[in-house]
Amino acid sequence: MVKLPENITFPAVILFGDSIVDQGNNNNLSTLMKCDFPPYGKDFMGGKPTGRFSNGKTPADFLAEELGIKEYVPAYLDPNLQTKDLPTGVSFASGATGYDPQTPKRLQYDIDAYTDLLVNSASSVIQELYKLGARRIGVFGAPPLGCMPSQRTLSWGLSRQCLEGHNQAAQLFNEKLSPQLDYLNKSLAQSRVVYIDIYSPLLDIIENPQKHVEELGIKELLPAYLDPTLQNQDLTSGVNFASGGAGYDPLNI
Repeated sequence: MVKLPENITFPAVILFGDSIVDQGNNNNLSTLMKCDFPPYGKDFMGGKPTGRFSNGKTPADFLAEELGIKEYVPAYLDPNLQTKDLPTGVSFASGATGYDPQTPKRLQYDIDAYTDLLVNSASSVIQELYKLGARRIGVFGAPPLGCMPSQRTLSWGLSRQCLEGHNQAAQLFNEKLSPQLDYLNKSLAQSRVVYIDIYSPLLDIIENPQKHVEELGIKELLPAYLDPTLQNQDLTSGVNFASGGAGYDPLNI
């Protein structure tokens, strides 16, 4: 939930970044990073892929809606973009982009040095945006990198544990990024540069999913639909139909 101070409004939201806030720019770029196929978009309007790396809305859409700007943030490269969309904001983000355009060639760096490089690059980007007129800038930290589904499966098989080394690297980057943003917030006149922590809440959801079901106020434990002890009264407040090894494609095996 975004809580705005009284008498403060945001006329537009402009986004730069990777797949987290890519609204479909990757659809119109020469890149291998695509999400223009099912199951992407299955929870979006019409159930069709939109180029968002998501089943439905992205954080960009939720943010713009909470700020009272508009429900959906369009991609700048969307061929259906209208001129009237520009004054209220667009997304320039694209999947797999980052602060460092030479990511595959940085083998000479250790993790500590590379996180320094990325924080310095982030700082430069923010200062460039400030020169262009941006004054309210939100910067996402790194998520739990070791908990990406593909990495967990490739490294641990069916146990699918998070990779601690990857997560430690993400934490180190965040620990360096946050104070740097505080410094920029103080040194750039009339600016508001905010660090947005996504590492902690995402890791908590991944490691403690049951807690978040309970926090919805529904019930403490979610039963399996095929549990022989399931009661009729359990159905009205929810059950779990999931099964280990299942997927969207019944021909996986």
